[in-house]
Amino acid sequence: MITYNRRRVESEIKELFKNRFAILIILIIAIFFFIYTFIYGIKKQEVERILSKELRSEKEKITLQINTLYASTRMLYELMLDKEIKKILSKAETDPVIARTLLYKKLLKNYKILKKYGLRQLHFHTPDGRSFLRFHKPQKYGDNLYDFRYSVNYVMKNKKPVYGFEIGRYHGGFRNIFPIFSESKKYLGNMEISFSFEIIRKNLEKPLNYYFMILDKNIVMQTVPKSEFYHYRICYLNPNFLIEETNSEKCKIIKKLGLRLENPDYLEKAIYKEKNGKDYIISFIPIESISGAKNGYIVNIKLDNKEIIKNEENFKRTTYLLILLTTITILVLFIVKKLLNVRSQAHIDELTQTFNRRGCQNEIKKFINSGKNSLILFDIDNFKTINDRFGHQTGDEVLKKIAEIVKRYIRKDDILCRFGGEEFLVFLPETSFEDSVVIAEKLRSVIENSHFGKAGKVTASFGISAQKNKESLEKLFMVADKKLYEAKKAGKNRVVY
Repeated sequence: MITYNRRRVESEIKELFKNRFAILIILIIAIFFFIYTFIYGIKKQEVERILSKELRSEKEKITLQINTLYASTRMLYELMLDKEIKKILSKAETDPVIARTLLYKKLLKNYKILKKYGLRQLHFHTPDGRSFLRFHKPQKYGDNLYDFRYSVNYVMKNKKPVYGFEIGRYHGGFRNIFPIFSESKKYLGNMEISFSFEIIRKNLEKPLNYYFMILDKNIVMQTVPKSEFYHYRICYLNPNFLIEETNSEKCKIIKKLGLRLENPDYLEKAIYKEKNGKDYIISFIPIESISGAKNGYIVNIKLDNKEIIKNEENFKRTTYLLILLTTITILVLFIVKKLLNVRSQAHIDELTQTFNRRGCQNEIKKFINSGKNSLILFDIDNFKTINDRFGHQTGDEVLKKIAEIVKRYIRKDDILCRFGGEEFLVFLPETSFEDSVVIAEKLRSVIENSHFGKAGKVTASFGISAQKNKESLEKLFMVADKKLYEAKKAGKNRVVY
């Protein structure tokens, strides 16, 4: 029985390899997997390089914002600290109540203006390191700062300004502390100007590009009184980090991505995450306090289009894909040649029941010599994403419905073609350039406001060209194609002419 089965298997294998088609399929699969494995390795290296480049870029942008903030703060200090302020502070030791009142009245207007632009604190300290006047809480003063504020200690001892991040009694902020001296060079205390991370976030943040800051829970608990804990929330990234309540919605984005920061090592890092067909780059920039201790991270979440994140690797990837496609084409050409020849003769696109490229060219020849024609070229936006998310069947349904919509809104003599993939061409005989713009805008609007089943909302980008001096079809197409490219580049879902 065993011998019979073995002989039977050997006989079937021989028959299989006699079949050229089976050999061809096996060869194609082998080549495909070999090149796929190779390309995957290249892709992985390229993604790592892109992440490293993105991390450097984010760090440079954040560093520039912080340094600009420090320089601006120095200028504010120079503008606000005049002789009158020094004179008031000179009286603080003998008559603190009057000095505090005068100082508050003197700078309140400035404080309110700066508050609109992200100022968190304007705070004066006594020479022995106690709070003299907090403009955000003028009723609270006299409390000890030097026991838990490294920055205050540094300025008291060195009589030099200090800049940097530090967690205080209420919030973490980018602090700038300047020693104040009388005209006779007597040390009068310190002036502190601090800003929240919000001013940096607002300067950097764009749509689909988010920034927030997470702080070490242990450092916050050691510094901030329990009565002020309501300013913070635990971040989904890691239970040992807190986020200020005003930015807590950012952690919801992290939760949707399912991203966790395990065993934080306070190293700069960027992570690539794909979720629901979208690409995200999450960068972590450690925050170092004035004392040199790591206090947390500045986190950037950037939603990237796949074409952008893979742009750097396109050359190599395309090269190897061309090798694969060329190999497959050569191997299968003799099998599918007859089928391709038959199909190439057909003038109608089977899916959309519109003219295909060949049929389109044949029909346009009847009108092109009149010299009074227009051409609309349009392309479905993000069609690859529709196929990736919902499948090719849904993509086919979108193509069919687009064709049906256009047929309803063009004239009987107008020529509609599926020119390739998700690209369509509408040839408008005896139509002025101005009228073609109106027609294109109408088609764009109708498509945008139609519903496409699972795919939901679908948009398209349009390019227009018109004959001025009996230009050829090729010339018209080149102009319309260029305008279509401009429409895509300008943000899609628009008509460019």
